[in-house]
Amino acid sequence: MNICILTRATLTHQMGGTQVHCQVLSESAIERGHSVTVITTRHPYGLEYEERQGCRIYYLTNTKFAHLNKLWWRESANKLTQLHKKNQFDIIWAENLAGYYYAWKVRPILKIPIVSIIQGLGIMGIIRSEWDHISSFKELFIFLGKRLPEVFFFYIPWFWRILRYSDVIVGVSDQTVEALRREFSVDKRKIFVVYNGIDTTRFRPDKHRREYIRKKFSLTEGDKVLLMAGVVHKQKGMHIGLKGFAQMRREFSGIKMIVVGDGPHLAFLKELARKLNIENDVIFCGAVSNEEMCFYYNAADLFLNPTIRGEGFGIVTAEAMASGLPSVVSCIGGTQSTIDDGISGFFVEPKDINSLVKKSMEILSNSTLSKKMGEKAREKAIRNFSKERMIVDYLNISERLIS
Repeated sequence: MNICILTRATLTHQMGGTQVHCQVLSESAIERGHSVTVITTRHPYGLEYEERQGCRIYYLTNTKFAHLNKLWWRESANKLTQLHKKNQFDIIWAENLAGYYYAWKVRPILKIPIVSIIQGLGIMGIIRSEWDHISSFKELFIFLGKRLPEVFFFYIPWFWRILRYSDVIVGVSDQTVEALRREFSVDKRKIFVVYNGIDTTRFRPDKHRREYIRKKFSLTEGDKVLLMAGVVHKQKGMHIGLKGFAQMRREFSGIKMIVVGDGPHLAFLKELARKLNIENDVIFCGAVSNEEMCFYYNAADLFLNPTIRGEGFGIVTAEAMASGLPSVVSCIGGTQSTIDDGISGFFVEPKDINSLVKKSMEILSNSTLSKKMGEKAREKAIRNFSKERMIVDYLNISERLIS
């Protein structure tokens, strides 16, 4: 099968759930003997083409990183058409709205089936995510004057057309599919749930990885370590995790926190740690490659995902689960498709610092509970979130479309 993936960003551009998903998807297809071409936005250093582990990647130099606009629609359609003439594609997989223009305008001409993958929670998910992180008059002004008009004038038409003209829609969680059906009345026969997959052989419990990272950061085996990871954006709620950690530190000796990731909110987090007087107990690691993340999960005793954003899924939580970590996670959007509450971790309401502290302390203070939850977390990750299960679903869907 000759597959073309349309995505506005890859791990070359930014570390994020969609980018990780795209890479795992392409690698898994190649491992099974399929041909994969990725078309994406401008490379950070102007590169036009590269090949990685058998995957051909084309960077559209006239486009802007991750932007949805006329330039992306035109350039991606032109490049896809050009490549299709040389080497006929059988199927197109498009991340989020990257395939909108193809599905609407080019699909009737080239007739290549398209599977559009939706990582978010539809229109209300976008609005809630923008609303929930407003904390100043300036942010409110931006929301009312820019974000809300963007949703009504652009995102609603884009969603409507991609849902109508794509051959199949894949939602990455049960909550994603429910949101799309509720908002747009999508035909049940063309929409499927396929959880984002992870490499459960890479993300696994490993005492040597644990020892390596703990030694690197001068952590003792007796230290209880909490981990937060992801793009450091206000919507990820890491500031809530830090405030909760400050409370835990007053009640629980010998605890540390590791924060992995980079983003626009990092400087704020570092200043907040200083104000909370916890800067000596919080390790900010900056950006870490997905290949290295397995070391950091192993170094921790508890994973925190205090997001205030309506996540489509929450791939970092799935990676933590596969690594044998219990988690405390905000119960919002697609995160509800990850852990089982009280079995592989605990859900808490978004922004509820007291509940986050209480549930975290319950796990950290009970080694038997922590071990049992970690084992259950890995069991579920292998059963539901393996990359093998994911790629089989995508290939089966694609083969049915092609035939």
